[in-house]
Amino acid sequence: MIEVTTFKKGITYPPILVGLILLFAALIMSFAASYRTLEKSDWRGVFGPGSYNISEGEISSYDVINRTLTIWSDNTSIVLSVGGENLEYVLRGEKKILTLPSPPEITVLSGSVEYEYTVYWLKYPYSYLAYPAFILMAVGGVFAFRGYLSFLESLKEEARKKGEEGKDEGSGPSPGHR
Repeated sequence: MIEVTTFKKGITYPPILVGLILLFAALIMSFAASYRTLEKSDWRGVFGPGSYNISEGEISSYDVINRTLTIWSDNTSIVLSVGGENLEYVLRGEKKILTLPSPPEITVLSGSVEYEYTVYWLKYPYSYLAYPAFILMAVGGVFAFRGYLSFLESLKEEARKKGEEGKDEGSGPSPGHR
């Protein structure tokens, strides 16, 4: 039966304690690495006749949550290419608000069109902490496991010494015998 004092000795055994501290630090670092922020980028302008791509730059490498294109004009014909699909719009004083799956290519056939393009994306500013967290987890696991094996050996040694001491005390002449 394991005693509470043995458990306390095991937890405070230096190699096990170091391993547990490293594992805890790795856990905290992994939580920090998974922290994310919602970012927003806006583009505004006017397109005349011709073809245009709205370049998102490095945003396309992040997790994009939403792309919204708002277009308006008094009298314009445009073709919007998104994901291999071409959509034609004739704008006569109204606003069109479109949610898009990918960056659009806009071709203005006649007139000019005003646009506002908004992209919401997730950024993980502390993602670089995942690598040292992994290393700390591996090292902490090794320390804790090796410390556990060492602690079991020390318990076995203590039990053997107690057993030898008990034999030595019991093997001598008893006080009532001559």
